[in-house]
Amino acid sequence: MYLTEIFIIFMAAPVVWFWLESMKIKELARYRAAQLCANNNVQFLDDTVHLSSIRFARGRNGKFRLQRRFAFEFTNQNEQRYNAYVLMFGRQLIETYMDPYPIDEQL
Repeated sequence: MYLTEIFIIFMAAPVVWFWLESMKIKELARYRAAQLCANNNVQFLDDTVHLSSIRFARGRNGKFRLQRRFAFEFTNQNEQRYNAYVLMFGRQLIETYMDPYPIDEQL
């Protein structure tokens, strides 16, 4: 093996680790979004979230970690879509937001 090949392997390993960790966090964000919709009696549309922003942020312990915002859409059984997001700090959920929507009072 040449030195160049070894260098490429060692540089690819952190990229692969970052991608795998990002997929785990995205799946956790999808689960949290579905849970949020279920708790509010609305429908989680498309059963998916998408990364809308990523940045470094300082945690309570003073260390920097990646903060990711995952956006998704929901509906309250009518034809209008509403926006929402979950904010993840590492693997921890730190904030949720849902657009205001009318509540169906027919129980």
